[in-house]
Amino acid sequence: MTRLSIVLVLSLVGLPAARAEEVSTGIPRALDGLAWLVGGQWNSTPVLPGGRRIEARLVAEWGPGRMSIRMRTFMRSGGRDVQTYESLLLWHPHRRRIETVTFAPGGAVHRGTGSVDHRALTLEQSASGGFPPMRQVFAPGAEDPNRYVGKIFFRRGEEWTEVVSAVSTRTKIGSLGPPAEVSEKARSRLEPVVRLTESMWTLRPAREEAAEDCVLVAEASLRGTLLVLTRRPALTRRPDVLSVTWWDAGRKALRSIRCDAAGGVAEGAFTIDAEEGRWTRRSTLLEVGEKTCELEEVFLRASPDRFELRERVRADADAEWAPRSGPWLVVRREK
Repeated sequence: MTRLSIVLVLSLVGLPAARAEEVSTGIPRALDGLAWLVGGQWNSTPVLPGGRRIEARLVAEWGPGRMSIRMRTFMRSGGRDVQTYESLLLWHPHRRRIETVTFAPGGAVHRGTGSVDHRALTLEQSASGGFPPMRQVFAPGAEDPNRYVGKIFFRRGEEWTEVVSAVSTRTKIGSLGPPAEVSEKARSRLEPVVRLTESMWTLRPAREEAAEDCVLVAEASLRGTLLVLTRRPALTRRPDVLSVTWWDAGRKALRSIRCDAAGGVAEGAFTIDAEEGRWTRRSTLLEVGEKTCELEEVFLRASPDRFELRERVRADADAEWAPRSGPWLVVRREK
């Protein structure tokens, strides 16, 4: 399977259309127009340039507060579905537009923007990873909410050329194969944080009156090259924080992006001090209302079965840090 094949598959099964009036407002829950995308799995059998037909799957689920959508793309290989991409579709709280972040197995990160017109969603991505600029147009069926048509265009010079067109249909989620295996290379970069994936965890407020218990789910996604953390309050089980941590090949360092239920988006550095048992994510948090602050999240390891999580914020580099939430006790639990 070539890289071009994988990119085209991602594009065709990735993002269907939405109602313009529901997405373009920029208010919280601006992605509600994509509610029909979530649930089940989307299937397509595109014919790639050269005549080869392949099978592809997409599974989509809501992110925190329905302000983002997590998407996993799979291709059929050797009798099973193998994950090829992990994507986040989100509403950017400051730029007030749809944006996409797509993670590739080799460590590349592809970013794009979206616009909606008459129920058709257009995504554009600049030249990246050796590929020319790409435009993706998705139009839903006029009567069938479980069907949409996707078209892919590449730009060479001033001309946009259609390279693939395919129909995606939704069915119930089938078997998507075993969880991703964590390669030794990926494990070495994410050690010891990747060990979180071996169990589920309970976040318990250190002060009883602080907040309710939460469940922390850790996944090694995309063949073990990503660490995906999802925090879910125990009562609702709906995600209120979702983060993805990966090795940035360009910076030669770990990076992390975080979405929360209030519509905030944060991206920044993730550092690991193995000797001290400390993991720190420091990022710029962009919130609805054009608010900006610096966010620091610190995991302190007390034992193999117990951590402490602290969050603090400051307005800028000259301001004092202030607690944001917690402290939380992170305790191992049975999966």
